[in-house]
Formats: sequence, structure tokens, C-alpha cells
Amino acid sequence: MMSRARSISPEQVEQFWNIYADDVLDASDEDIIEATRRDGDDPALIAQRGRAVIEEAIRRHGTRLREQARQSYEVTRQDLERATPLLPRLYKDKIALVKACLTKHHLLRHAMATAHYRGFSHLTNKDLDSFLRQLHHLGLLEQKAKQD
Repeated sequence: MMSRARSISPEQVEQFWNIYADDVLDASDEDIIEATRRDGDDPALIAQRGRAVIEEAIRRHGTRLREQARQSYEVTRQDLERATPLLPRLYKDKIALVKACLTKHHLLRHAMATAHYRGFSHLTNKDLDSFLRQLHHLGLLEQKAKQD
């Protein structure tokens, strides 16, 4: 007659490992080293393997975080590229809009002083477009329109 094996629940397995972990945590370093040697293993080699496992886990975690940050950056960059504001076409209108934004927003007063010192006339159309897009992405062009 065949006997049936009793099934073990996941909770029982977890309970076993919790008890085992508690025993290991309660043991002294000397007891663990002695038990390792008694089992025929080299404690230094096991410690080295443990460090390697932990270092690999840290490396993989860092790689995963960097990849997530890169993907997030790429999504944000693409969103910013798609959200292009309607910019003035004439150079003088672009300068006027930049000056209005720099004057209107107290956080940009230092930029206004720097821009005046360097002279707006040295800015190219491309520079102005780039700066106006940045102001738009920061929400300052919309704020200017709402405040006027």
C-alpha cells in the first residue's frame, strides 16, 4: 500500500525559514564558523561568495535604476520636443517676448541682469528660439500670457 505524502503549505515553508533565520541570527560568529567547518566548507570562501552575491545584486540594482532614469529622461525629452510653443517669427518680437518674461518673473531677475550686461543683440534667432522654448517648458510663457 502506498502512503500519501502530506502537502506542505507555503505558510509552513515560510515559518520554517523564519525559524531557521532566527536561529542563525541568534548564533555567535564562532558557532557559525565552527558549524561551517564541521560541514566541510571553508568559511572564508563562503563569505567571499556571499560578498560577491551582494555586490552583484547592488550592481544590478544600480544598472536597473540607471536604465529607468534613462528611459524617464527620454520620455521627458520627447514630450518636451513635441510640446513646441508657437513662437514669434520676427527677431524683434522674440527679443520683446524674452524681455517681457525676464522682467515679469521675479525668479528670472538675475538672468535679466546677465542678459542686459551681455547685450541682447548678440543672441541669434536659434538662441532666442531655444530660450523661449525653455521658458515655455518651465511654464513661464503661459504664466506671462495669463498675467497680462
